[in-house]
Amino acid sequence: METQKTISPDYTSYPAALAPFVRENSLVVRSPGRINLIGEHTDYNDGFVLPAAIDKAAYFAITPTEGDFIKLHSADFHEDYKTTIHELRKSEKNS
Repeated sequence: METQKTISPDYTSYPAALAPFVRENSLVVRSPGRINLIGEHTDYNDGFVLPAAIDKAAYFAITPTEGDFIKLHSADFHEDYKTTIHELRKSEKNS
């Protein structure tokens, strides 16, 4: 298991793989994993479900920049995606 790094006085931690991307002014967000042992997508429809937490999570580190450059990095896939704010477009799917 990866070592954890402390980033704030409230002992918020993140995987060591994120360390190169976290700065003093970064916001690190953790979304805990969960599974549904019975039922799926029914917990908001009065259905029967048995959700359980798991020891996996998704982390997202956001750091402000001075310019219009955006760099996304996947720590698990070891891939980068680079763009600018001017190249961002609204999805046609949700128009």
